Amino acid sequence: MEKNNEEMNLKWYDITTNTFIVTTIVSLLLSIFLVSNAMIAYLLISLISLTISIITSIIIKRKITLKKLIAIVFLILLSICIGMYVLNNNYESTSITKPIIYLYPEETTEVNVFLENPNLLTHTYPKYDENTGWNVIAEPSGNLKYLNNDKEQNLYALYWEGNSAKDKKIEDDGFIVKGEDTVDFLEEKLALLGLNEREAEEFIVYWLPRMEENKYNYIRFETANEIEQNMPLNISPKPDTTIRIMMDWCEINSESEANRLSHNIKEQELTTPEREGFVAVEWGGSMIN
Repeated sequence: MEKNNEEMNLKWYDITTNTFIVTTIVSLLLSIFLVSNAMIAYLLISLISLTISIITSIIIKRKITLKKLIAIVFLILLSICIGMYVLNNNYESTSITKPIIYLYPEETTEVNVFLENPNLLTHTYPKYDENTGWNVIAEPSGNLKYLNNDKEQNLYALYWEGNSAKDKKIEDDGFIVKGEDTVDFLEEKLALLGLNEREAEEFIVYWLPRMEENKYNYIRFETANEIEQNMPLNISPKPDTTIRIMMDWCEINSESEANRLSHNIKEQELTTPEREGFVAVEWGGSMIN
């Protein structure tokens, strides 16, 4: 009987130590190819398996062989090193796509536009000067003359793209929208948020190809505070009305997931600003990873 118990203990010991090695190898491979909750789960499983194997070895008074101990330590260190390298170097932060800025002064005015987190910028047009920002002559029609180069350049908007200061995720409010209903939804909500027809058209034309073919989309518009925290915008002279719209969204692949989210999130409340005096408008968006 005791012999059978010892054999069972030894078998259990071998299972736990081998499980540890296997799960550590799997987590190592995952850390090389992706950073996700799955990798973290495997690392946790491997650590739990290690703990069980050590406890088991103490209970049955069996020593871990030197070769197995070296293999275990090596795999732990390698997993940690590669996982940290991936986190620090290969992780793609959320990209804020195609924010453009329109300016509508009441009379032709020289305007300075300054983005206060230039370290987040990845692309700008015209080329953004981190020291002086953009300097333009803005007309009431929205036409702009760019002043930061030797040649005169006529524009209708200023463009920037960059990384988000924090990762985007599905929040507890927003909208679940069928892909086929994207146009109607955006026309309604963008008008409510204060865009005129031209601005709304450019917004929709840019995002529609990415969203319309999806079964469903989760859509949320960032609050003014969230937008300002990520990329403070300083315009001089100060506009009487500033409208900043940033849309966070992601594809929902299944009807069941769309129904689940519809029950778990509340419909976002939106307010309509009054476009008065000197008006500045900015729109952009981010796809939630």
